[in-house]
Formats: sequence, C-alpha cells, structure tokens
Amino acid sequence: ALEAYDHWAGGVGTDSEARETDEALEGMQEAAAGSFGPMLRGGKDRGTAATAVKKAMLRCGAALQAEFEVQGKDFMADMPCHLLISAGRTLVEQRTREREAMERLHAVVSEIARELDMLQESVDETGVSSKRKRAAVEEFGRVSKRVKKTHGMRDLVLAQIRIQEADDDDDADGGDTITELGVQLAAREGELHLARAQKRLAFGELAAVEPDFPEVMVHLEKALPRELLGVWRPDCALEEMFVKREKLAGTGRHDVWRCSDGLGGEEFAVKEYLHKPDLRACLREAALLMRLR
Repeated sequence: ALEAYDHWAGGVGTDSEARETDEALEGMQEAAAGSFGPMLRGGKDRGTAATAVKKAMLRCGAALQAEFEVQGKDFMADMPCHLLISAGRTLVEQRTREREAMERLHAVVSEIARELDMLQESVDETGVSSKRKRAAVEEFGRVSKRVKKTHGMRDLVLAQIRIQEADDDDDADGGDTITELGVQLAAREGELHLARAQKRLAFGELAAVEPDFPEVMVHLEKALPRELLGVWRPDCALEEMFVKREKLAGTGRHDVWRCSDGLGGEEFAVKEYLHKPDLRACLREAALLMRLR
C-alpha cells in the first residue's frame, strides 16, 4: 500500500511536465539561434539546420500538449485509497490485538504484584495480615476455653439436678432446690449458647486467614479437611440449628433426622455421627460432597 502511494504521489502535479516544456523551449531557442548561419550559407548546412529547428518545434508541441493534459487530470481518482484503507484496517486489528494482550498481561502482573504484597505482608510480623492472624488465633483459643468452661458448668448443674431428683423422696425441700437448679440450668444454657456463637464467629475468622496462613489448621478441629472450613460449625447442637426435628425410622448404623425451621421452609436430612471413628468417616464424606459441588 505504501509503495502504491509513493508511486502515485510521485506522479501528482504538473512539475515534471512543466520542466519538460521549459527544456523543450530552451532547446528550440538554441536550435533557432544556431540556424541563422547555415540558413544563409545554404546547401547541405541549410537542410540540417532546418531539420534541427523542426525537431525542436515538435518537441515543444508535444511537451505543451502533455502539460495541458496533466493540468486537466483528476489525480485523486487515481489515489490507491482501497489499498491504504485495507492496510489501515489490518494495522488497526493488529494493534487492537496487541492492546488486548497487553491489558491481559497487565491484569496478570497486577494480580501477581498483589499476591506478592500479600505474601510480603504475611511474612512481616508487624503487617496487618500477621496481626489479624495472631488476633484470630488468640480469640479462637479464648472462646474455645469459654465454651469448655460453660459446658462443664452446665453439666455440673445437670448432675446436681439428677442427684436432687434421686433424693427428692427423702427431702421435703427438694422441689424448691430443683426449681432453683432449673433457673441455674437455664442461665448456664444461655451462657453456653452465647459462647458457642462466639466460637463460630472466631472459627470463621480463623478460616478466613487460613489460605495465607495454613499453619492455623493446628488450632482447628483435629483432622478437619480444608474443604469444610467454610461450612464447619463447631460446638453446635442440633436443636440450635433446627426448630423442628423428627427422627426417622430405620435400621442403619447412624440415626437420620428430618429437620426444618418449623415454618414450612426447606427440609434437611441430617445424619448423626456419635463416635470418633464414625466422625472421621463423616468428615471424609462431607469433604467429598463439597468437592463434587
């Protein structure tokens, strides 16, 4: 396209034809001036001089005619526009592809830079991420102890109630004592419920920092697969999750419950695992289901 344009541009205008006309006129003047002597002498020299003048005049006429034709020519009609436009479109498409590739490269490099910044912040003990990790670990340990303590206090009140119920026949004041213990049990249940809720929040924070600090897994439940971090609810009783619970009849190894919110919402089938060996199987099955999702 550029070669075609250069060839066209080189032929635009009347400059070359005008130069040719000027040269032809100068040649005719020289021929005319040099013909006076031979024309006066006559003979062979006269014929030669006449021929030279005639050739010069013919050249001038041809040059003038060529210049006249060029002056009336439409040069824009001969411009190789289609080649230039086609080449321009091809160049634009190429530059567009290059720009898109550079944008993708910029996005990838930016993501790498962000991850490097996060990594640097992770290894920096004074960084925000490290501080968040330490705070999450400390909070999880604190609320875990609280759950364990409130659970023990609740169980202690339950044991006192059972003892009092066993001795109720021999103690006239047993009814009042059981009532007082019932009030204490309700308070301990409330404390345990609150402590479990706080532990779930602390667990969620610990799971959030786990991708950057995998070592926090040592503070979580033993043998807990990473796939379950987002859905695991530690220290959560079935009655705290569902209002309506119906144990289904069956002869399987594990009890299965039909649970819902009691308001006509979605129902769930909940499989109950009671022993540690069974719990490991439960975790494997749950992790498999999460991977399949």
